[in-house]
Amino acid sequence: MYKNMNSKEIKSLITKVITDEAKKDNVDVDLHVYSIIGYRKSPLYKEKLKLDKSYFWKSFVVSNFYDIESNEIYLFTDYFSNITNYIVLPQFKNKNQLYNILRNSYHEYRHRLQNLQNKNIIDLNEFLIKMGTEFDYNSFVSFLDKTSMTLLYKNQPDYSIFHDFYNFEIDAETYSLNKTEEWLKNNSLYLDYKDSVNIDFLYNEVCRYVYDIQVSFYKFMVILNKKNIDEVPYKDTFLEILFIKDKNKKEFVFKNPHDILSNPKFKQLDFKIQYTILSSYHFISQVDKSTLNNVEGKIINNALLYTYAVEQRRENKISEFNNDIMKLRYIPNFDLILLDLEADSWIPKIKRYQKHKKELLGNYYETLNNVFKSKSMEEYNTLK
Repeated sequence: MYKNMNSKEIKSLITKVITDEAKKDNVDVDLHVYSIIGYRKSPLYKEKLKLDKSYFWKSFVVSNFYDIESNEIYLFTDYFSNITNYIVLPQFKNKNQLYNILRNSYHEYRHRLQNLQNKNIIDLNEFLIKMGTEFDYNSFVSFLDKTSMTLLYKNQPDYSIFHDFYNFEIDAETYSLNKTEEWLKNNSLYLDYKDSVNIDFLYNEVCRYVYDIQVSFYKFMVILNKKNIDEVPYKDTFLEILFIKDKNKKEFVFKNPHDILSNPKFKQLDFKIQYTILSSYHFISQVDKSTLNNVEGKIINNALLYTYAVEQRRENKISEFNNDIMKLRYIPNFDLILLDLEADSWIPKIKRYQKHKKELLGNYYETLNNVFKSKSMEEYNTLK
């Protein structure tokens, strides 16, 4: 087991881990490692606070974060020195200090890579202009999520409530866990931390399946229609492919399905982007089925069947997840106390997201189930 580290040693390890990765990737990083008190006394903090009051909250509640606008990584040594705030039993005091340092360092570094991969576009307007010509499905998902971050859910930021179910967070955690496992194995320490690694891999995998892009697209539409439609870029953008501006409703309304499906720019989109849109709550709510010809009807039916199949797979994976937790309890020498502590926090998060999904989409999936319940996953595969 790795020895417990003081603040100076923690800072040194964080710096080495991130700078080594950045050197391998040939990436510039702007890294800030502080104690929380040290940060609040720093000129940098005072400068940031003048620009954005949320920096007080970020350095106190979140503890570690990546600033998407300035491309800066912030990690706080207090988080790792006081790990007993998170694992409360005496026998766990600082047990996972090294593991948490590695995992958080790689996680925040991954956000830096994500931002580079997405061409540093952080503004919705920029995204709308680029979308459809330069973006793949993963970028599409990422930017749907980034627009959702500004929403409020029960007077709290959507992002703070459903953090673990944002696609770019799931990706960052996958990267982090793989890199952490690699570091531990290279330093002959993996066996000391394998239970923590396995538990977190399991949780992150279930987050991947619980995440629902239809929820993100729904939120995207809500945010889009909160904006002044005359101030949102429209001509030659992603929006022009899909929507008309309804001056009476003062919102974006989907075009006739024929106009969308016949648009060459729409046809160029990844089929998963097409199917997400064509099976979305807002599109299905607005489409006039009587206007569809046989070809158009089949395309939209396939999109709905695709979404239904993904939902069925999602439900199966959540069921498997619950079974996997039970199986872990029967592995000799497995850290059951750690498992119980983690699972107690996971299950309410998953249920809260599922409840939220129901609040947004209503009976959307029940309706799909009634339509397609005779279809199997094998039948769907023939439609791809």
